[in-house]
Amino acid sequence: MIDIQEALQLIAEHIPEPKIQELSLADAYQHILAKPIRAKEDSPRFTNSAMDGFAVHWEDVREARPEKPVKLKIVGESRAGKPFTAPVPAGHCIQMNTGAVVPADCDTIIPVEDTHQEGNSVFIHNATRKGQHVRYQGEEFRKGTLLLDAGVELTAPRLALLASQGVEKVPVYLPPRVQILTTGSELVPISQQPAPGQIRDSNGLMLRLIVEKSGGRVVAQKTVPDDPTATREAIQQAMENADVILLSGGVSVGPHDHVKTAIKELGFEIIFWKIKQKPGKPLLFARKNAILLFGLPGNPVSAYMTFTY
Repeated sequence: MIDIQEALQLIAEHIPEPKIQELSLADAYQHILAKPIRAKEDSPRFTNSAMDGFAVHWEDVREARPEKPVKLKIVGESRAGKPFTAPVPAGHCIQMNTGAVVPADCDTIIPVEDTHQEGNSVFIHNATRKGQHVRYQGEEFRKGTLLLDAGVELTAPRLALLASQGVEKVPVYLPPRVQILTTGSELVPISQQPAPGQIRDSNGLMLRLIVEKSGGRVVAQKTVPDDPTATREAIQQAMENADVILLSGGVSVGPHDHVKTAIKELGFEIIFWKIKQKPGKPLLFARKNAILLFGLPGNPVSAYMTFTY
C-alpha cells in the first residue's frame, strides 16, 4: 500500500506522450494549446483613434479653452477602413471615427464632446495633452511577442486574439479517449425500477461528467456484470478505442471482483493497487503500452474521492 503522493508520482511517470493535432480556431475551443504562439504583427496594426472626434496638430490647439476656442478648417475624414492619406496643413484637421487611421501629420485627437462644428470648421474648446486618445501602432504588443504559452486553455477571448493576428490553425493536445466500465450484476439503468437486491448505476453518470469536466472525451460507456469472461471481454473491447479505461467496482478482494485477474490476462502491468486513503483504498492503476487503466472502488463516494484526489 502506498501513500497518495507516491501514487500521483507513479501515475505521472507512466503517462504516455500526448497526441498533438492542428485544429481550426473554431474547432480548438476549450482545447489545450500544445505549443507557444507569438504575435505575427504589431497590435494595433496601425496608429488609430480611440475616440470619435478630430485629428489635429497639438501646436494648433494647445491654448484652446472653453472661453477661447480654437477654430480649425476640416479638410477631410478618416473612417474605419478608409484612411485619409492627403497632407494635413497647420490650422487644419481631419474628422475621425473610432478605430480609423490617424494621419501621419496629426498627433492628437480631440473628442467630439470638446468641440462644436459650424459648416466646414470646427471649434476646439479643450485640449488636455499632446497625443491624447491616440492608440499607437504596437503599443499593446509588438510582432514576436509571446501571446499564448503552451498549456493554456483556448477560451473564446484567446481564440479571438489569435484570429486578430491571422492565425488560422493551432496545435492542441487531443483530449484522451476514455471508456467507462461500471461493474456489478446489481446495477440497473437510472430509468429502471430496481428489483430486490439491485441498485441504479449512479457511477456511470458521475464518472462521465467529471471526465468531461477534466478535459477527457468519453467515447463509450458500459455496465458489466460480475462475470470473469464478461469483464475480460469488456476490457479487451475497450482497448480497441481508448487511451484510458476507467472502471468502477471489481477491484477489491471479494470472490466476484474480477478486474485484476482480467487485466493480467490481457497483458496489463499493474503499477499499484491500494493507496493510503479512506474512502478509496482499493484504487488500481495499470498500463499496457499507451493505454492507461484505472480501477476505482464501486462505492460512489469512494469512486468520486479516488478520481478527485
